[in-house]
Amino acid sequence: MLDVVAFSVSDYKLLKKVIKTKNITRIVVILTDSFNDKRLIDIIKQFDQKIEQLTFKIIQDSNGYNKKLYTWIDKHKTNDETINNLKEQIINYNGNISIMFDETCMDSTNRYMVFREDGNLYKDFCEVK
Repeated sequence: MLDVVAFSVSDYKLLKKVIKTKNITRIVVILTDSFNDKRLIDIIKQFDQKIEQLTFKIIQDSNGYNKKLYTWIDKHKTNDETINNLKEQIINYNGNISIMFDETCMDSTNRYMVFREDGNLYKDFCEVK
């Protein structure tokens, strides 16, 4: 049985499409350039219904695994000012949503399985088969 339904969103405009489920609803915001200059309150206001959990993740370099991916990440990463402002706003947040900021998701081992375009599951982003 599922306790938490997580939606991963990498485009600010798509936040409005997230729907509340009967389970705990978690939004995982992959911070891309579409979130540049957005404040925490701007992001929270995009949800038409109450959510319980919100996680922000910084996109990271693929450690040379995939040059095309690295080029895309370099072009579309969130600017430092937005990241620093979000961190500060999260620290000072006084609402009912559980919020976390994850800066090292790609460095985590045995935390996620990564499904890549070659159709294989990997233990981390840098594993090669």
